[in-house]
Amino acid sequence: MKFITEDELRYLYRKEPFTTYEPEPGTRLTPGARQFLLDRGIDLYDEPRANPIIRESLTQEICCPSANPNHNGGGKKVEQAASPPEPAQPVQEVKVPKKCNWRTKMVRTKLCSVEAVFLRCEQTLLETDILMAQNLTRLSKQFSDIRHMVEGKGMAQNLPCKECHGVTCENFSDDLEDCFEITDFHVQLEKGREILALHELRCALREIEPVMLQAFEGNDAAIGPCMDAIGKINQIINTVSQMICGAVGGKECQRKM
Repeated sequence: MKFITEDELRYLYRKEPFTTYEPEPGTRLTPGARQFLLDRGIDLYDEPRANPIIRESLTQEICCPSANPNHNGGGKKVEQAASPPEPAQPVQEVKVPKKCNWRTKMVRTKLCSVEAVFLRCEQTLLETDILMAQNLTRLSKQFSDIRHMVEGKGMAQNLPCKECHGVTCENFSDDLEDCFEITDFHVQLEKGREILALHELRCALREIEPVMLQAFEGNDAAIGPCMDAIGKINQIINTVSQMICGAVGGKECQRKM
């Protein structure tokens, strides 16, 4: 028995396309030849048509119209419909941070840091000296008023001046030097914790002036309020110095002249 292969059918089909095929007696089709006829819709009269077998070459044959002129409209090029355009993706809004004046922020954060030092100092004094803690609370309230004044949210009044040997009403708003240098000797005194806490607060308060001068440098409109706030902060510093003197030597002023 002779087997008709796919290549033989392809050769015959190229010579003259046909729509029906009847095998000669004593011949049989190979599976590839049978699939070749089925793929092209060619009627086969030897036996009932079987279900087509899907092969890898089928995809190539379908996609290539030249393989069969009668396929897809007699070999005419079939234009594929254009794919609908993809919907435009929504543009994600980029949030731009608000422009922040770094000078103003520098002053505000410094003032907030000093307020935290106030709270820590008050906590220390509450454990040892209630009267001194009350005086410090008054200064803390004054400092909060100064911060609000710098932020344009209110006004701050001058502190009452309690004159002593080194602090007078004339220099109460000035930047005065420390009455004396705080050493490890003072920390060992009976009120060493209070002295250290007040000294730490005084150092933090002194850091505000250079920060404010840098922030408002060249701003003629702000330099007046800036100097007013610095003067009021100096009043707090000088009052803290008097409190340190009191913790060291009682009511006697310890400022060196």
